[in-house]
Amino acid sequence: MTISLWGSLKQEKELNNQRLIFQSQILERSITRTLESVESSILSLETIIPQRPLDSEHLTWLTSLRERIDHTLYFAPHIRQILVLKEKSVLIDSAGRSEGKTLDTQHIQLDQHRHSRSSNGLIILGSIDQRFVPMTDQV
Repeated sequence: MTISLWGSLKQEKELNNQRLIFQSQILERSITRTLESVESSILSLETIIPQRPLDSEHLTWLTSLRERIDHTLYFAPHIRQILVLKEKSVLIDSAGRSEGKTLDTQHIQLDQHRHSRSSNGLIILGSIDQRFVPMTDQV
């Protein structure tokens, strides 16, 4: 009886370990797919931005860029907000909250001169303890 109970407990422990490994692999794949999706979405936008100067005088181009961002977010709903900036001024805000406002670079601890050469000017921020990127008049 003791051997049977011991064998049963050992088998239950192995099954639990297998379940934990399986669940952690699923979670890891899910996170990896999400990050890859964000990366490909951002890079697809980044390829069209250098085609024209980021200038508010090119309203039709900015409108088409805004539409492309909206289309990207439709297929990537886990991306909460995409900002297109000229200096610190927000030209396009996918959340429709900040266009024409100024990005609060001190609050988010962003040093625009610190990005790497391989980023082509693309800057991805870290964690922010609020739903949307802060603007100078919203802190």
